[in-house]
Amino acid sequence: MRGAGIVVLVNGGEDSALGERARWVARAAGPGASIDYRASGRAQALGRFVRRVRAARPRTVYLVDTAIATVVAGAWARRLGARVVLDTGDATAALTRTNGRLGLLGRAGAPLFERLAYALAAVVVVRSEELGRHVQSLARRPVVVVPDGFDPDLVDTAGGAGHRRRWGVSEAQTVVAVLGSAHWNARRRWCYGRDVIEAVAGARRPDVIGAVLVRGDGVPHLRALAARLGVADHVVFADPADAREAWRQLAAVDVGLSTQTDDVVGRVRTTGKLVQYMAAGRFVLASRVGAAAALLPEPMLVDYHGAWDEGYFARLAERVAALPARGRLAEQGGRLREQAGRFAYPRLVPALSAVLEAEA
Repeated sequence: MRGAGIVVLVNGGEDSALGERARWVARAAGPGASIDYRASGRAQALGRFVRRVRAARPRTVYLVDTAIATVVAGAWARRLGARVVLDTGDATAALTRTNGRLGLLGRAGAPLFERLAYALAAVVVVRSEELGRHVQSLARRPVVVVPDGFDPDLVDTAGGAGHRRRWGVSEAQTVVAVLGSAHWNARRRWCYGRDVIEAVAGARRPDVIGAVLVRGDGVPHLRALAARLGVADHVVFADPADAREAWRQLAAVDVGLSTQTDDVVGRVRTTGKLVQYMAAGRFVLASRVGAAAALLPEPMLVDYHGAWDEGYFARLAERVAALPARGRLAEQGGRLREQAGRFAYPRLVPALSAVLEAEA
């Protein structure tokens, strides 16, 4: 059976964006491929993945994300004779330094870990050309670009009316939102969602409502920020239950925000939410960094300076304050749908299949 002997290990749950990507990888491999998701903490996931590799003795292991659990399991698989493919979307060491979640020891060891992860792989699948250049600056490994994608069967551009009613949003109001994960960065007092709240507070438009469509440890901080800035009654918090629900909530949105820093962390990313905004035909306001700068028209880009730019929030708020009527936003956002078509996962499957067939 095609795909037999291929194991996909994913550093995320079944309902995560990484989980969705893993399923398309398995589809590209063939019906015999299997997937193991991370459904617990780091130590438990590491043990589960290593046991899976030892039991299956696969000929190819496809690692989705550069994480301790996936990389250690990949090293074990290679020791057993398997070929290893690493699929990554971030500059790992730079991201670890920025978020600070692994502490001083983690930041010190992250550069070596990142180099070892690339050296382990027979081929590295990256989400952007910029990330490919970053990988090749650290390791002499073949690189294949397969960007973040979306499932066209999940796209729902007409199902937002019910959510707007539940959120208490009228047809005359404009919803500015972010979709994704909210992992709090204490040093920068930042996670996705802060941009929404700062924009709503700074724009001072009573017809603008914020929607924070996220889950994660940053949510309590975001709620506190909304209260402190006096916009708690103008910001909706809604955690999508699953991928289909996220698309339905996105259909209730007029403007999607995508904020990336202008450093290696931001420049290498082609975040899945940007692709989703485009596929849903939403108007986008994004920092002029990386993939957004290449994909979006000028009216949707906001200048961002350096690795951290507190002034960005004021510039973003100015743009929100100047937004046109909802009809014009829908018209301009709708033009992104055709461009988004090349990111549909069915169109990306042949590139993934080629990677896996080359390793057969």
